[in-house]
Amino acid sequence: MVTAITTTDTTNTYTTSIGGVNVTVRSNFSDKTATVEVEPKITGGALNVQG
Repeated sequence: MVTAITTTDTTNTYTTSIGGVNVTVRSNFSDKTATVEVEPKITGGALNVQG
């Protein structure tokens, strides 16, 4: 499920939720780099996962 896509003059940010994990990919056009961030969405315990 795509949660957000953000674009500026130099960056493109794509955020999605996969199996209770938020994945954010940022592409920087000016220096031609990309970063990937992975963040668990566990809120109250191992069995309480948002997805």
